[in-house]
Amino acid sequence: MKDLAECEATRISDWELIEKLKAQCSELKSQRTQAEEQLCEMETRLSEAKEKNRQLSEQTNDALAVKVNRCLRGFVSWQIETHKWLQLRDLERRATAMKARSVSGQRRLPKKLDAFLTSSRDVVLNLELELAAVLQSGLKIQTPQ
Repeated sequence: MKDLAECEATRISDWELIEKLKAQCSELKSQRTQAEEQLCEMETRLSEAKEKNRQLSEQTNDALAVKVNRCLRGFVSWQIETHKWLQLRDLERRATAMKARSVSGQRRLPKKLDAFLTSSRDVVLNLELELAAVLQSGLKIQTPQ
Protein backbone atom coordinates (compact mmCIF):
# COMPACT_ATOMS: atom_id res chain seq x y z
CA MET A 1 0.00 0.00 0.00
CA LYS A 2 2.86 2.25 0.78
CA ASP A 3 4.19 1.75 -2.75
CA LEU A 4 0.81 2.60 -4.17
CA ALA A 5 0.64 5.80 -2.14
CA GLU A 6 4.18 6.70 -3.20
CA CYS A 7 3.36 5.97 -6.80
CA GLU A 8 0.21 8.12 -6.59
CA ALA A 9 2.16 10.97 -4.98
CA THR A 10 4.82 10.76 -7.68
CA ARG A 11 2.12 10.74 -10.38
CA ILE A 12 0.46 13.81 -8.87
CA SER A 13 3.84 15.51 -8.54
CA ASP A 14 4.69 14.69 -12.17
CA TRP A 15 1.27 15.91 -13.32
CA GLU A 16 1.75 19.22 -11.45
CA LEU A 17 5.21 19.58 -12.99
CA ILE A 18 3.83 18.89 -16.45
CA GLU A 19 1.11 21.53 -15.93
CA LYS A 20 3.73 24.06 -14.77
CA LEU A 21 5.89 23.28 -17.81
CA LYS A 22 2.86 23.63 -20.12
CA ALA A 23 2.07 27.02 -18.56
CA GLN A 24 5.69 28.15 -18.95
CA CYS A 25 5.77 26.89 -22.54
CA SER A 26 2.57 28.79 -23.30
CA GLU A 27 4.03 31.96 -21.74
CA LEU A 28 7.25 31.60 -23.72
CA LYS A 29 5.29 31.08 -26.95
CA SER A 30 3.33 34.23 -26.20
CA GLN A 31 6.54 36.18 -25.56
CA ARG A 32 8.06 34.81 -28.76
CA THR A 33 5.01 35.92 -30.76
CA GLN A 34 5.23 39.40 -29.26
CA ALA A 35 8.94 39.58 -30.03
CA GLU A 36 8.31 38.50 -33.64
CA GLU A 37 5.62 41.17 -34.00
CA GLN A 38 7.98 43.81 -32.59
CA LEU A 39 10.71 42.64 -34.96
CA CYS A 40 8.35 42.98 -37.94
CA GLU A 41 7.32 46.45 -36.76
CA MET A 42 10.96 47.51 -36.33
CA GLU A 43 11.88 46.14 -39.76
CA THR A 44 9.00 48.13 -41.27
CA ARG A 45 10.14 51.29 -39.47
CA LEU A 46 13.71 50.70 -40.58
CA SER A 47 12.61 50.26 -44.17
CA GLU A 48 10.52 53.45 -43.99
CA ALA A 49 13.44 55.36 -42.45
CA LYS A 50 15.80 54.14 -45.17
CA GLU A 51 13.35 55.22 -47.87
CA LYS A 52 12.89 58.64 -46.25
CA ASN A 53 16.66 59.01 -45.96
CA ARG A 54 17.06 58.11 -49.66
CA GLN A 55 14.41 60.66 -50.65
CA LEU A 56 16.00 63.39 -48.54
CA SER A 57 19.42 62.57 -49.94
CA GLU A 58 18.04 62.76 -53.48
CA GLN A 59 16.33 66.08 -52.75
CA THR A 60 19.52 67.46 -51.23
CA ASN A 61 21.57 66.35 -54.24
CA ASP A 62 19.04 67.86 -56.64
CA ALA A 63 18.96 71.16 -54.75
CA LEU A 64 22.75 71.25 -54.60
CA ALA A 65 23.02 70.54 -58.33
CA VAL A 66 20.62 73.40 -59.08
CA LYS A 67 22.66 75.79 -56.91
CA VAL A 68 25.96 74.68 -58.45
CA ASN A 69 24.57 75.06 -61.97
CA ARG A 70 23.25 78.53 -61.15
CA CYS A 71 26.61 79.47 -59.67
CA LEU A 72 28.46 78.17 -62.75
CA ARG A 73 26.17 80.13 -65.07
CA GLY A 74 26.78 83.25 -63.02
CA PHE A 75 30.53 82.67 -63.14
CA VAL A 76 30.48 82.20 -66.91
CA SER A 77 28.40 85.37 -67.31
CA TRP A 78 30.89 87.21 -65.13
CA GLN A 79 33.76 85.89 -67.26
CA ILE A 80 32.01 87.04 -70.44
CA GLU A 81 31.32 90.50 -69.05
CA THR A 82 34.87 90.83 -67.74
CA HIS A 83 36.27 89.85 -71.13
CA LYS A 84 33.98 92.34 -72.88
CA TRP A 85 35.01 95.17 -70.59
CA LEU A 86 38.69 94.38 -70.94
CA GLN A 87 38.37 94.29 -74.73
CA LEU A 88 36.35 97.50 -74.70
CA ARG A 89 38.95 99.28 -72.56
CA ASP A 90 41.67 98.08 -74.92
CA LEU A 91 39.70 99.35 -77.93
CA GLU A 92 39.08 102.69 -76.25
CA ARG A 93 42.78 103.02 -75.52
CA ARG A 94 43.69 102.10 -79.10
CA ALA A 95 41.07 104.43 -80.56
CA THR A 96 42.38 107.30 -78.44
CA ALA A 97 45.93 106.53 -79.59
CA MET A 98 44.84 106.36 -83.24
CA LYS A 99 43.03 109.67 -83.01
CA ALA A 100 46.10 111.24 -81.51
CA ARG A 101 48.38 109.86 -84.25
CA SER A 102 46.47 110.52 -87.41
CA VAL A 103 43.21 110.65 -89.24
CA SER A 104 44.21 107.70 -91.42
CA GLY A 105 44.20 105.49 -88.35
CA GLN A 106 40.48 106.12 -87.94
CA ARG A 107 39.84 104.07 -91.10
CA ARG A 108 41.13 101.00 -89.25
CA LEU A 109 38.75 101.54 -86.32
CA PRO A 110 35.71 99.82 -87.92
CA LYS A 111 37.89 96.78 -88.68
CA LYS A 112 39.09 96.72 -85.09
CA LEU A 113 35.50 96.93 -83.82
CA ASP A 114 34.48 94.07 -86.12
CA ALA A 115 37.42 92.03 -84.84
CA PHE A 116 36.35 92.81 -81.26
CA LEU A 117 32.77 91.69 -81.90
CA THR A 118 33.95 88.50 -83.59
CA SER A 119 36.37 87.83 -80.75
CA SER A 120 33.63 88.45 -78.18
CA ARG A 121 31.28 86.05 -79.96
CA ASP A 122 34.02 83.41 -80.05
CA VAL A 123 34.70 83.86 -76.34
CA VAL A 124 31.00 83.58 -75.52
CA LEU A 125 30.71 80.42 -77.61
CA ASN A 126 33.81 78.87 -76.00
CA LEU A 127 32.57 79.70 -72.51
CA GLU A 128 29.14 78.24 -73.30
CA LEU A 129 30.80 75.04 -74.52
CA GLU A 130 32.96 74.96 -71.41
CA LEU A 131 29.90 75.47 -69.21
CA ALA A 132 28.05 72.68 -71.01
CA ALA A 133 31.04 70.36 -70.49
CA VAL A 134 31.25 71.24 -66.79
CA LEU A 135 27.51 70.76 -66.30
CA GLN A 136 27.64 67.48 -68.19
CA SER A 137 30.48 66.17 -66.04
CA GLY A 138 28.61 67.40 -62.93
CA LEU A 139 25.56 65.38 -63.93
CA LYS A 140 27.72 62.28 -64.49
CA ILE A 141 29.20 62.65 -60.99
CA GLN A 142 25.73 62.90 -59.40
CA THR A 143 24.19 59.88 -61.13
CA PRO A 144 26.02 56.90 -59.46
CA GLN A 145 24.52 56.83 -55.97
